[in-house]
Amino acid sequence: MQEIFWESDKILRESHRKDDPIIAIPCLIRLLYSTGLRITEAISLRNMDVDLKRNILKVGTWNGTKNGEERLVPICNTLKENLQRFIYYRSMLPIKGISDGERPFFIKLNGTAVSSQNAYRWFKKIYTKCGIAYRGERFGPRVHDLRHTMATHSLAKLIREGVDIYAALPLLSACLGHKSLHATEGYVRLTCNEYPELLEKCSSLNNFIYPQKK
Repeated sequence: MQEIFWESDKILRESHRKDDPIIAIPCLIRLLYSTGLRITEAISLRNMDVDLKRNILKVGTWNGTKNGEERLVPICNTLKENLQRFIYYRSMLPIKGISDGERPFFIKLNGTAVSSQNAYRWFKKIYTKCGIAYRGERFGPRVHDLRHTMATHSLAKLIREGVDIYAALPLLSACLGHKSLHATEGYVRLTCNEYPELLEKCSSLNNFIYPQKK
């Protein structure tokens, strides 16, 4: 992920077209990884949905939530700094009303909203420069995989810090906007496969979720 962040910061040199999202992409990628938002939720954020005073993102039906439910997503200090930096550079664009509450938060150089296609195209450019091969439409990497990466990294961090996994799952589920814990349970196995050293700590819950056949 650190290499992806570094390469995303370099894309300012890639293009000078007015319909490119070059100042938004580095911040957008960090937001997707930090919060686990779906790409449709992230690109639908309005200025009024980004509350840097309370360090939260307001995600609701207007953001294209999958389950049609509103939720508040916390912003960590590092992400806050990146959001503030993006807002600073965005304010330099000669576009009237760029900071109005109803306006899209992530915009291209011409002031129009960043689209999913923009995000996918530039993300592919970035991970290719990191030496990550594209394996096909069904296998990615995809922008949505940043959500999966956030979930496994967060769960692994909570487990390492000694948080009871029964308590960690509901926290992760709420942050991801899952309607039930069932949608979040798959990350237990994914996390244990990715970090075998955590397998012993996960085993009791893993056996509960995926009982062995007798």
